[in-house]
Amino acid sequence: MADREDLIMQLYKESFGKTFNKYDISVRYDNRDGSLHMNEHRDGEEHFTKAQIEAAMKYFKENIEKFKKSGVEASRKKVYEISVAAISLMTHPQDDKNKKIVI
Repeated sequence: MADREDLIMQLYKESFGKTFNKYDISVRYDNRDGSLHMNEHRDGEEHFTKAQIEAAMKYFKENIEKFKKSGVEASRKKVYEISVAAISLMTHPQDDKNKKIVI
């Protein structure tokens, strides 16, 4: 069985130039309508609208504020801050590497 798996992995690497990872997700952000397209190997494409992305951003920002006030769950606060930063970079790409995005 290992030989078969090795062959499949080699074919995948030759075809796509990288090692297969079942957690790989390809992401495409559409600047025209502000939507996000995510394609997982197993489940097909998922589409998120601009309104859904804005709602996610609002949720993360509100929870960051809650965590600042309560002082608990610092690790979750960090995850939310990273999420806000990533969404900001996606929706407002930097033209200049030194330009800062205000969150």
